[in-house]
Amino acid sequence: MYNEVLNALYRGENEEVLDKTHAQRLALRILSFDPYNMEVASRLDKYFMKIDRVLFSSMLKRIPFKHTEEITYISRGTEKADVYTEFFKRIAKLYRWSMRELDANMPVLQLFLEDKEWVKEMGLKVGLSREQLRKLGIKVEKPKKRIRKNMSLTDFTGR
Repeated sequence: MYNEVLNALYRGENEEVLDKTHAQRLALRILSFDPYNMEVASRLDKYFMKIDRVLFSSMLKRIPFKHTEEITYISRGTEKADVYTEFFKRIAKLYRWSMRELDANMPVLQLFLEDKEWVKEMGLKVGLSREQLRKLGIKVEKPKKRIRKNMSLTDFTGR
C-alpha cells in the first residue's frame, strides 16, 4: 500500500488508489514527513475528513508534489548495543533488580569493572559467551579437550 501511494503521488501511476480513505491518510502522512511538501500537507490536512473523499482525492491528484530522494517514516532510534549493556542486564536479572535498582547500583558496578577477575567471575556466573567476555576485555581460553587413548580388549580385563 505504501509503495502504491508513493507511485500515485509522485509518478501519477494508478491514481485510483487515492480514492480510499486509508490511502488518503497515508498520503498525508507521507507528505508531512517530507520537508519539501510539508506546507502543502498542512493545507490539505485542514480539509481531510471535512469534505467529500472523492473531492479530496482529486485534490491529491491535481497538486504537483516535489519528489525527494528518500521518503521514509521516522523510526525509533536504534541504540548501539554497548558491550556492557548485556552484562549489566544479566547482573540485574541474577540479583532480581528492577531497572531503577540497576541505575542506582551503576556507580558501584562501574567501580567493579576495573577488576578483571571480578568481571570474569561474574561473566561466567551470568552466562556470557567467550566472545562476549572477549569484548569485555577478558582473556578466556578454550576448554581443553580430553583425548582418550584407544582401548583394546585387554584394558577391560580388570588388571
